[in-house]
Parts: sequence; structure tokens; C-alpha cells
Amino acid sequence: MIDYEKICVKLEKQRLLFEERKWAQELELRKGEMLTQQEQLKLETERMQAQQEQIKLETEKVRLEQERLCLQVENAENPAAQMKKFGDALRGAIGRMPTEPTDLPAFFDNTERLFDNSPTIIVVSQ
Repeated sequence: MIDYEKICVKLEKQRLLFEERKWAQELELRKGEMLTQQEQLKLETERMQAQQEQIKLETEKVRLEQERLCLQVENAENPAAQMKKFGDALRGAIGRMPTEPTDLPAFFDNTERLFDNSPTIIVVSQ
């Protein structure tokens, strides 16, 4: 009977060791799952932050484009800017005034012909 009790005790110890190992493995498995979930949450958080940053950049880009367009409209309506634009256009179309008195009539004829052939775009306002 002593051998039978020893065998039963030995089997009980083996069963307890087996269950202990089984629980340890389950614990490790759960730890691994929790780490995986934490990593997924971290990646999701980083992805959301990147999207928010992208949205901020797009919003800033739209705001800057609106400012640029407003400034462009203001400059187009500004009389000084219009004069500069017209002056640049004339500078490219009309050559330098000659210093020789004999060339002056031809210069003025060409300039007058240029204004006669082009549409009137300069409006004088007071």
C-alpha cells in the first residue's frame, strides 16, 4: 500500500506540475495578446495623430491660399498696382524716345498708331 500511495502522490505532483506549466503558458499567451493589443492601439494612435497633422496642414494650406487670393484681388484693384502693370505693358510695346529731333515725328506716329490700334483699357478716375 505504501507503493500505491507513493505512486498516487507522485502522480498528483506530476498533475500539479502539468497544471502549473499549463497556467504559466496561458499566462504568457495572455501577456503576448495584451502586448499585441497595446502595440495595435499604439499604431492606431500614431495613425490618428498623423491624420490630424495632415488635416492641420491641409487647413493651413487652404488658409494661405485664401490669403494669397485676397492679396491678389487687393493688388489688382490698387491704382498704383494697375499703373505699374500698364507702365510695364507700355515699356514693352513702345521703344525709347529718340534723342535726334528728326526721329521724333516717326516715334510719335508709331506711338499714336499703337494706341489707336489697341483697345482702351486705361480708365482715369478721380
